[in-house]
Parts: sequence; structure tokens; C-alpha cells
Amino acid sequence: MRTGRKVTAVLLAALFLVSLAGMASAGNVKVVTGTIVKMDAERRILTVQDESEKLFTFQLTDGVKVDLAAFEKGDKVRVVVSGEGVVKSIEKIKS
Repeated sequence: MRTGRKVTAVLLAALFLVSLAGMASAGNVKVVTGTIVKMDAERRILTVQDESEKLFTFQLTDGVKVDLAAFEKGDKVRVVVSGEGVVKSIEKIKS
């Protein structure tokens, strides 16, 4: 009976640590706000320049449900990127 309790305690502790790691990575996102300066819809590549004139180039993976045809050079956008560099979303910012 004691062995069962120890196993349960170890499993609960491991589950707790895994959930903490998930929360840490979920909060690790970057938001880039700027203007589209270059776009290749066919290759799904987007370059955004922020207000400090720094350039950010993003490669959209197939899993990202963004229709680049809805965007054009000069649009102001907000790009949300995961800690791993995967684009999560792109939205136009109304001027």
C-alpha cells in the first residue's frame, strides 16, 4: 500500500512540473508592431519594420491560418510570435 502512495505522489509531482513548464512556454511570446515593408505571399514570408526601423522577417508555417492576400506592403500590423519563433497571428492595425 505504501508503494502505491509513493508512486502516486511521484506522478503528481511530475505532472505539476510539466504543467509549470507549459505555463512558462505559453507566456514566452513576442509581439512585433510595425509596417509591412516586404511580402512574398507564395513563399509565405513577411518582413515588418518597427518604429525604431528594426526589420523582422517571418516565415509562416502551413499551420498558421493567415491569408496573406488580405495584407499588402504599407499595412500596419501586429505579429504575435511564440518563443520558438512560430508566427501565431497577424492582425492589421487600423490607423
